[in-house]
Amino acid sequence: MANANIHICCFSTGIDEMKRKDQKDPAKVLAVLKAYPRFSCFEASTNPGIAKTMTLLFERKLVKNIGGAYPWTDVEITELGEAVINGAPVPPKPDPLEGAVRIGKRVYVSKEIAEKHHLTEYVEVKS
Repeated sequence: MANANIHICCFSTGIDEMKRKDQKDPAKVLAVLKAYPRFSCFEASTNPGIAKTMTLLFERKLVKNIGGAYPWTDVEITELGEAVINGAPVPPKPDPLEGAVRIGKRVYVSKEIAEKHHLTEYVEVKS
């Protein structure tokens, strides 16, 4: 009789095992990442809810990417992330056109902002 070895790979830190509702809760996902500070691309790509939450965590600077070998992304929870775990509200999405003046549907920007965002048509606002 031949001996057989089996190696099982699990590309999950527990986020994909959470209830769907909890996968969309930044504080609950941060709590899992605090215990296991990494996630796999498989967790984040097969489930749109997890993908959206992970995007939010990076976008709002609640976690920081510190590397990791495929398929893993190692993360560090920031001070903001720790605050959210402890009950603080999730900060609002940063405005990419910070410093712009919005009047109705029009956005007026400085020349620096226009160049930074490669805007071809803009009205320069001078202070």
